[in-house]
Amino acid sequence: MTGNAAQIANSGVRATEMACGRNGVVLLSGVSFNLEPGNGLLIRGPNGVGKTTLLECLAGIRPLMAGRAEIEPEQVAHCGHRTPLKSELTVRENLEFLHGLFGVATEEEHLQVLGLQELSGRPAGQLSAGQRTRLSLTATITLGRAAWLLDEPFALLDDVARRKLDECMLSHRGRGGIAIVTTNDRSPAGNWHDLDLSHFASAS
Repeated sequence: MTGNAAQIANSGVRATEMACGRNGVVLLSGVSFNLEPGNGLLIRGPNGVGKTTLLECLAGIRPLMAGRAEIEPEQVAHCGHRTPLKSELTVRENLEFLHGLFGVATEEEHLQVLGLQELSGRPAGQLSAGQRTRLSLTATITLGRAAWLLDEPFALLDDVARRKLDECMLSHRGRGGIAIVTTNDRSPAGNWHDLDLSHFASAS
């Protein structure tokens, strides 16, 4: 379970002629899409094209350089590559800490979402890269937010964890949530809209 089974209140996500970049350099321009409740969007493209930057712009972490993004900030759950896990805290304590930043109470079922219950007492500093990814993803998708923005979430997961994440995303979208996922090598289960950022890359 990733939250209440009730339908998720969600007004959708829209991008209009978005331009994104870093350090004043435009990486992407003219990005537009329209997602309704229940939709999923796969963002593809070669390394360095701007997939992470686009997600950060949608999440409000990085300002747009042009265009418009319509997404309710309080409904965003973003998982990037640098979730602030504390090595000295256990898996459960990290989950409680990350949930606490958003005023969410950690429940026992949250540890079961991606199979962390047997690791709940292990310090994060002793986790493998894949286990740390599972912890970061769990902290994100159990916030009760409508729009999940996940940056290459499958990259370090084993087959069992990948299937669990597939199930979570299908359940979330089935209740009216939205999932926006960057990927290089894998298509999640279900039907997804596809956005290839190669078509929006700015000429260098």
